[in-house]
Amino acid sequence: MRRSETCAGRVTGKLRSGPLQSNEGIRMPHSVSARKRLRQNQKRNLRNRMVKGEIKTFMKKILAAIDAKKGEEARALLRETHAKLDKAATKGVLHKNTVARRKSNLARKVAALGAV
Repeated sequence: MRRSETCAGRVTGKLRSGPLQSNEGIRMPHSVSARKRLRQNQKRNLRNRMVKGEIKTFMKKILAAIDAKKGEEARALLRETHAKLDKAATKGVLHKNTVARRKSNLARKVAALGAV
Protein backbone atom coordinates (compact mmCIF):
# COMPACT_ATOMS: atom_id res chain seq x y z
CA MET A 1 0.00 0.00 0.00
CA ARG A 2 1.27 3.46 -0.85
CA ARG A 3 1.77 6.03 1.89
CA SER A 4 -0.78 8.37 0.31
CA GLU A 5 -3.61 5.88 0.75
CA THR A 6 -5.51 4.94 3.87
CA CYS A 7 -6.45 1.43 4.93
CA ALA A 8 -9.83 1.79 3.22
CA GLY A 9 -8.09 2.50 -0.08
CA ARG A 10 -9.12 6.16 -0.26
CA VAL A 11 -6.56 8.81 -1.04
CA THR A 12 -5.99 11.10 1.91
CA GLY A 13 -6.52 14.84 1.78
CA LYS A 14 -3.88 17.40 1.00
CA LEU A 15 -1.27 18.03 3.65
CA ARG A 16 -0.03 21.55 4.28
CA SER A 17 2.18 21.10 7.33
CA GLY A 18 5.90 20.62 7.46
CA PRO A 19 8.67 22.57 5.81
CA LEU A 20 8.97 20.54 2.62
CA GLN A 21 5.54 19.07 1.99
CA SER A 22 3.86 20.11 -1.20
CA ASN A 23 0.15 20.53 -1.82
CA GLU A 24 0.10 17.15 -3.52
CA GLY A 25 0.37 15.22 -0.26
CA ILE A 26 3.45 13.46 1.00
CA ARG A 27 5.33 13.43 -2.32
CA MET A 28 8.61 15.28 -1.97
CA PRO A 29 10.84 16.76 -4.64
CA HIS A 30 13.98 14.77 -5.24
CA SER A 31 16.40 17.17 -6.86
CA VAL A 32 18.10 19.97 -4.97
CA SER A 33 16.72 22.63 -7.30
CA ALA A 34 13.17 21.31 -6.92
CA ARG A 35 13.49 21.39 -3.13
CA LYS A 36 14.75 24.97 -3.29
CA ARG A 37 11.90 25.93 -5.62
CA LEU A 38 9.41 24.43 -3.14
CA ARG A 39 10.96 26.40 -0.26
CA GLN A 40 10.82 29.61 -2.30
CA ASN A 41 7.20 28.99 -3.28
CA GLN A 42 6.22 28.42 0.33
CA LYS A 43 7.89 31.67 1.42
CA ARG A 44 6.21 33.60 -1.39
CA ASN A 45 2.85 32.02 -0.62
CA LEU A 46 3.12 33.04 3.04
CA ARG A 47 4.18 36.58 2.12
CA ASN A 48 1.38 36.94 -0.43
CA ARG A 49 -1.23 35.70 2.05
CA MET A 50 -0.02 38.22 4.62
CA VAL A 51 -0.27 41.08 2.13
CA LYS A 52 -3.72 39.99 0.97
CA GLY A 53 -4.90 39.70 4.58
CA GLU A 54 -3.65 43.20 5.33
CA ILE A 55 -5.47 44.55 2.28
CA LYS A 56 -8.69 42.79 3.32
CA THR A 57 -8.40 44.38 6.77
CA PHE A 58 -8.03 47.84 5.26
CA MET A 59 -10.97 47.21 2.93
CA LYS A 60 -13.14 46.22 5.88
CA LYS A 61 -12.08 49.32 7.83
CA ILE A 62 -12.87 51.70 4.99
CA LEU A 63 -16.21 50.03 4.24
CA ALA A 64 -17.12 50.26 7.92
CA ALA A 65 -16.24 53.97 7.90
CA ILE A 66 -18.38 54.48 4.80
CA ASP A 67 -21.32 52.65 6.41
CA ALA A 68 -20.94 54.80 9.52
CA LYS A 69 -20.92 57.97 7.34
CA LYS A 70 -17.47 59.04 8.61
CA GLY A 71 -16.18 61.01 5.64
CA GLU A 72 -12.83 62.22 6.99
CA GLU A 73 -11.90 58.82 8.36
CA ALA A 74 -12.90 57.18 5.07
CA ARG A 75 -10.74 59.62 3.08
CA ALA A 76 -7.73 58.98 5.31
CA LEU A 77 -8.22 55.22 5.03
CA LEU A 78 -8.66 55.58 1.27
CA ARG A 79 -5.16 57.05 0.93
CA GLU A 80 -3.64 54.22 2.97
CA THR A 81 -5.62 51.56 1.13
CA HIS A 82 -4.58 52.97 -2.25
CA ALA A 83 -0.94 52.80 -1.19
CA LYS A 84 -1.29 49.18 -0.01
CA LEU A 85 -3.07 48.18 -3.21
CA ASP A 86 -0.47 49.88 -5.41
CA LYS A 87 2.35 48.14 -3.58
CA ALA A 88 0.60 44.77 -3.96
CA ALA A 89 0.32 45.38 -7.70
CA THR A 90 3.98 46.37 -7.92
CA LYS A 91 5.10 43.25 -6.06
CA GLY A 92 2.87 41.01 -8.18
CA VAL A 93 0.59 39.90 -5.35
CA LEU A 94 -2.50 41.26 -7.14
CA HIS A 95 -3.04 41.94 -10.83
CA LYS A 96 -2.93 45.59 -11.82
CA ASN A 97 -6.49 45.51 -13.21
CA THR A 98 -7.78 44.03 -9.96
CA VAL A 99 -6.09 46.82 -8.05
CA ALA A 100 -7.49 49.46 -10.41
CA ARG A 101 -11.01 48.06 -10.02
CA ARG A 102 -10.83 47.99 -6.23
CA LYS A 103 -9.40 51.51 -6.04
CA SER A 104 -12.11 52.80 -8.37
CA ASN A 105 -14.91 51.18 -6.39
CA LEU A 106 -13.61 52.54 -3.09
CA ALA A 107 -13.08 56.05 -4.48
CA ARG A 108 -16.58 56.07 -5.93
CA LYS A 109 -18.09 55.04 -2.58
CA VAL A 110 -16.11 57.70 -0.68
CA ALA A 111 -17.06 60.35 -3.23
CA ALA A 112 -20.73 59.39 -2.90
CA LEU A 113 -20.38 59.72 0.85
CA GLY A 114 -19.19 63.30 0.48
CA ALA A 115 -22.14 64.17 -1.78
CA VAL A 116 -24.71 62.90 0.72
